[in-house]
Amino acid sequence: LNYNNLQSGSADYTLDLFPKFTINEHCIDVSKGEVSYQDKMTKLEPKVMSVLVLLAKRHGQVISAEDIFKVVW
Repeated sequence: LNYNNLQSGSADYTLDLFPKFTINEHCIDVSKGEVSYQDKMTKLEPKVMSVLVLLAKRHGQVISAEDIFKVVW
C-alpha cells in the first residue's frame, strides 16, 4: 500500500482528501471513483469508495461495521 496520500490524524474521510493511492498493483483514483489494475478499470459507487478509503487509512486495524457506518454514512 502506498500511503503517500493517506495522511493520518484526520477524522474526515471525504473523497477529495485522498485523490490517488495504490494497493499492491491496484491504482485507486478517488476523485474519479475508479480502481484500475493493469489495463482494466472499474468504477466504484461513492459509498464503496468511502469504505475503501477508510479501510486503507486504517490499515492493520480492526474496524467494526458500526464504526464504518458512523464514518461513511
